[in-house]
Amino acid sequence: MRSILFAAALTVATAATAQADEGVHLLSGWAKASHPAAFKVNKNGVAYITIENTGTEVDTIVKLSSPKARVTEVHEMGADEKGMPFMRKVKDLTFDPGEKMEMHPGGIHLMLIDMPEPLKEGEILPVTVTFEHAGDETIELKVYPFRSKGPDAEAAK
Repeated sequence: MRSILFAAALTVATAATAQADEGVHLLSGWAKASHPAAFKVNKNGVAYITIENTGTEVDTIVKLSSPKARVTEVHEMGADEKGMPFMRKVKDLTFDPGEKMEMHPGGIHLMLIDMPEPLKEGEILPVTVTFEHAGDETIELKVYPFRSKGPDAEAAK
């Protein structure tokens, strides 16, 4: 009888843990150091995160923040039908169940707008993402050199 009760308790505990792990999560990320000359003119920065929805419902980013910037937004770079490059703010970034999205240079990224100080190589950049259903999740991003293509590229050197 004890083993049946233990097995039942273990099943309930495992199910509760699995439910707690479901939802949208920030898996990893990184940021680029500010270019010293460019920062004198443009006090913005850029960061990239990987987001995964392991839950059963669609979730949406409703707010972004970082103590290193006055405003934090999701932006997208691309080219229009004539091949002209553009960058624009992304509204209502949603994640379907099972979806995983990796932000990267030249695509979707985080814009850190109106930073009081430049991002410096080696420092840690905290970013908080608020999801409609999953709530707040904060990630700490390591700042890589200005010309870096990210942690994988740095590790390959």
